[in-house]
Amino acid sequence: LSLLRAKLQLSGNSELVREVDKVVDSLDDILTLSASANSSDMEIIDVALVCADVCDEYRKIYPDIFFDFDDSANYLIAARELWIDRAVSNLVNNAIKYGKGRIKVSVSNKKGSVIISVSDEGNGLGDEELDKLFDYRYRVGQLKKDGYGIGLSLVRHVCDLCGGLCWAENSKTKGTVFYMVFPEA
Repeated sequence: LSLLRAKLQLSGNSELVREVDKVVDSLDDILTLSASANSSDMEIIDVALVCADVCDEYRKIYPDIFFDFDDSANYLIAARELWIDRAVSNLVNNAIKYGKGRIKVSVSNKKGSVIISVSDEGNGLGDEELDKLFDYRYRVGQLKKDGYGIGLSLVRHVCDLCGGLCWAENSKTKGTVFYMVFPEA
């Protein structure tokens, strides 16, 4: 796929490059969903660096993404970089598809827990929807945007693999905030 992508880039076919990128992302999601805590050795990764990379990538297509973190805090967790990348990418991608306005990705460390939050300025969600969001293949209402309905279940799976947890809540102003919390390494 990397060779195909490179050839397509050289030919200037940006539409097919985007399609190959979607296939690669889907394969990465499948690999992440098939992972188990027993089958892979964890690495110590810096969550802030992974989140910054995700924001930089998405800012190319959606410039209203902001990243916030305290550069003096510890953001090291036991995980796989691919897992965290795919989880954060799914949250940002959903914020772009379903939210509105400014998207903010924040990383903080509170009392030995590394917290990633992704917020948008959309309409928010009903309580029943918030309860089901992380279920496998669940889709809010009749939203049928691109995808397979596995993005948020992948987020939950990554949190489970890393000894963390996730949830979503409506913002106090407007929109939805998604959280992932991991134990500090």
